[in-house]
Amino acid sequence: MTILVTAPGEFIGDELQVGENYNVEPATEGTGQQNRYFHKLLMLYFNSGAYSYPAKTVGELKSHIKSRLGAGAESYVYIDTNGKKQKSKTLPENVMERNGERYIWQKLLSWADYSKKQRRETIHNLVQEMITVGINSREFENILADMENSQFARQA
Repeated sequence: MTILVTAPGEFIGDELQVGENYNVEPATEGTGQQNRYFHKLLMLYFNSGAYSYPAKTVGELKSHIKSRLGAGAESYVYIDTNGKKQKSKTLPENVMERNGERYIWQKLLSWADYSKKQRRETIHNLVQEMITVGINSREFENILADMENSQFARQA
């Protein structure tokens, strides 16, 4: 459900009932519903063991998902070719390399800081990957059906 605040104490929206209380979240920010779906899907994916990422914990899998299917790095910390520690918002090219190993680390954007659009895209990418690797449990189907039948599909 989406509401529009038209003045202090005044609002309009579909399906609003007089005397009912509603939880309201800013429409431009990530929603609690997106957060719940993402973490349910992430846990289901982790428990399936069907992912190809080198993750031993749910937290590690979440980092891989955010890096590859999500918004990615907020910034990079690296050692440049002169041996100095640097920080960059973009992927640097002058990274020190020794024995085939590059000295670069990424600081991932926190899930709490993802925009509504970034969350929607990450969840979509995660669902697509889960389908591709063959996740087909009843629980997965129930989550997808719930997403489709809820406001998530229309408003997320």
